[in-house]
Amino acid sequence: MLKETSCFQNQHFYELEVTSDQAPTYTLQLFTQTPENIALFKDTFANPLLDELQKTWGDQCFHFVTTMQIVN
Repeated sequence: MLKETSCFQNQHFYELEVTSDQAPTYTLQLFTQTPENIALFKDTFANPLLDELQKTWGDQCFHFVTTMQIVN
């Protein structure tokens, strides 16, 4: 679904390093060229996607948003 939005030019899915007593943890980073694409995604596509994630994964998945800018 993310590619169909045309809001992001690239995405990376990572497994975080955790201690052996913790469950596997993953993160998805999405890359875009403009702040307008971020706003478009949040306003148009984010809620249906989050609803689908909740239906599929329930309490096993949670989300948070951090917006960063590349500076180098």
